[in-house]
Amino acid sequence: MAVAMTSNEDGSGMDPKLWGELGNHIELAKNIYSKLPIQEFCRLRVVCKEWNRLSRDRKFLESCYTSPIPKPYFCLRAEGKDRLHALLSCDAGSKRWNCTRLFNIDYRSGILDVNGMIYSISCNDYGGQEVYNVHTRYAHSLPLPLEKSLDLPFAALKVDKSIHPYEYVVAYGNNWIPTQVYDSMTNSWTAKPGNRPVMGPGRANCAECNGIMYIRSELDEMTTYDLEKDEWAYMDPPGGDCDDYLRSIGVWQGRLYDVCVEIDKKLITAWELGDRSTSEWKPYARMPEDLFTYIAYGDNPDPPVDPSDIQILTNFCDEYVLVWTWLMEENLAERFVMFNLDTHVWEKVDIPWGSCSLDKKARNGYKQIQNMCEEEPF
Repeated sequence: MAVAMTSNEDGSGMDPKLWGELGNHIELAKNIYSKLPIQEFCRLRVVCKEWNRLSRDRKFLESCYTSPIPKPYFCLRAEGKDRLHALLSCDAGSKRWNCTRLFNIDYRSGILDVNGMIYSISCNDYGGQEVYNVHTRYAHSLPLPLEKSLDLPFAALKVDKSIHPYEYVVAYGNNWIPTQVYDSMTNSWTAKPGNRPVMGPGRANCAECNGIMYIRSELDEMTTYDLEKDEWAYMDPPGGDCDDYLRSIGVWQGRLYDVCVEIDKKLITAWELGDRSTSEWKPYARMPEDLFTYIAYGDNPDPPVDPSDIQILTNFCDEYVLVWTWLMEENLAERFVMFNLDTHVWEKVDIPWGSCSLDKKARNGYKQIQNMCEEEPF
C-alpha cells in the first residue's frame, strides 16, 4: 500500500495505474464501496476513471448495497445562509448517530424526499429531474417529460418499499402542462387527461397514503393528487397551520400525520388526518412542556425567541418523528427530539454537537467534494 500511495515523482498522491487495476477486482471493489460513508464514497470516485464509472453503475451499486438503511434515518433539509441537505442515520451496532451531507443535491430545487428516495429538479433546467436513492447511492436521471414548463410544477413522489431496490412513481404538472406520471418500473412518462393543478410552489414536502399523494408547500393549503382517479384537489392543513414547507408530513399504518409548531403558544402538536373530504384533523399527541423548552430555547430558561432566527423542523421515518431546531444564522442543527407514533414516547436524541452544521470549514470541505465529483478523473 505504501507503494501505491507514494508512486508519484514528488512522493505524494496515488498511483493511478495500481488503483485503476484494483477496480478490476470486482468483489474487492464491492467490499470497499459497501463500507464507505457517503463523503468518502465520493472521494473514491476521483481515484481513476474505472472507480468513477463503478460509482455510477446502477447494477454494481445495487449489488453493493443490498439492504435499506436501518431505521430510523432521516433526510434533513434546512435553509439559512446556506442550504443543508443531509442524511442522519443511526449505526445499528454502536447506536451512534451520524450526519452526512448529501452534496449532490445542494444546488437543485423542487426537492422531495420519501423513504430515502430524493426527487429533485435541476436549477438550470426544469426538465432535468433526478431521483437519488440514499440506500443504494445511485442517482437516476429521469427521461425528459412529454411536456415541460419553464415554471416549476407540482410534483409528488410515491415509493414502493415492498421490493429492494425501491421502485417509485412521480406525478408532475401545473396549469401550463398536463399532468404526467413517471413509473420507474417502465422508465417512462404517461400523460393524464384529468384536471390540472395551479402553478407549482417550487418548495414542498409530500407523502403518499392509500393512493393519495399529499403535498405540503408554501401555499396556505395542502394539495392532493389521486393517482387512480387522476384528480388534483385541495384541503386545509391541521389548524390552518401551514407555515413551514420544510416540515415533513408522514405516513404510518395507513394514516397521514403532520406536526404543527406554535412558538407563541409554546406548543408542538402531532395531528392525524381523520376525514380527508372534510379536512378533519385530530390531535394525536403533544410534546411535553420541558421538551418544547429544550427545542425552542436550548439551555436558556425562557428567553424571547425571534421566529426569524430559528426553524423548528420535522422528518418522518415510518413511526419515528424527528423534531429538530435549525439555527439559521449559525447554519447549525443543534437540538433533536424523537417521537414514536406507536409508543407515544417523546425523548431527546443525542446527536454529536456540530455534526449537522455548515460552518465555514464544513462549507469549504463540501464544495471541494462537489468539485471533485464534477472533475474528470485521471
